[in-house]
Amino acid sequence: MRGGEGKRPGLKAGGPGAPLLAAAAAALCALSFCLGVLVGRGGLKSETVSFEISYERSSPEVYKAAEVVKININTADAERLADLPGIGEKLAERIISYRSEHGGFKYEYEIMNVPGIGEAKYGKIKDYITVK
Repeated sequence: MRGGEGKRPGLKAGGPGAPLLAAAAAALCALSFCLGVLVGRGGLKSETVSFEISYERSSPEVYKAAEVVKININTADAERLADLPGIGEKLAERIISYRSEHGGFKYEYEIMNVPGIGEAKYGKIKDYITVK
């Protein structure tokens, strides 16, 4: 995004790509601060510096390029579970209820026993979950 353009539609704050975006934003803020100090001290002749961050929504290549930290579905709280693609607050609560009632998950695919999580939804989250 360039400054002033606003948010891209469809990007979810706290989604799987959020740590990568947050790190990039923090690095750019630090760099812009340093450049501002240099300009203020006369160390740079130009006062215009521009940045652009590009992010492809739901691109598997983006997630595979970055190191993915898997969410342990046996220990994660509802907020963390809701970070998974297609899992909102209600499904997160169902996951927690299911694991409480059944003593947790032995295998990742068992999450499909939770009402509302079928093969399609499991296909979207399987690379981001673990039971270990």
